[in-house]
Amino acid sequence: MVEDIKKNLLESFDINPNFDSKNIGRDNSVEDKIFSYAIKMTSQFKVDLKNFYERMKTFKLKPLSVYANKGFVSYDPVENIGYISKYVLTKDDNNEYNVDNLFTQIMLMVTTANNNYYGFGNEELLRSLNDACTYMIASNLSGSATKNYHEEELVSLNLLNILLEGANI
Repeated sequence: MVEDIKKNLLESFDINPNFDSKNIGRDNSVEDKIFSYAIKMTSQFKVDLKNFYERMKTFKLKPLSVYANKGFVSYDPVENIGYISKYVLTKDDNNEYNVDNLFTQIMLMVTTANNNYYGFGNEELLRSLNDACTYMIASNLSGSATKNYHEEELVSLNLLNILLEGANI
């Protein structure tokens, strides 16, 4: 399984000029973080990564504008660009926002992207559910942040989970 993941990512990275496939195995490289994400994801969930490998061929990572009201991460599935706040990369000395968690959130968005949306769909009503679920799965894979942008959504999602468990659905 690990060798298959590595082979597929090497193919994607060789096509994408934003990546260097030689960086797989080099600690703290973006390529190695992507490789680690894919391994963790497949060890925790039954997931087909074909879409992920295909999107990695054109994926770009850019800083999120300080004027955007999108939290600390965002993803444009049409352009296949992940955005991460420069603040958490440069001013978060105590890692309160957990950069690994934020990066994992972007990778989850890429994994679940389909045409012009990711996660459950592109309806604005689903945005909070998408964000909360993405954060919770990322926390399971890479640890949670001391501070996060979606606390209200997480509380709502946890309450919904409790209600559904009680209904035996």
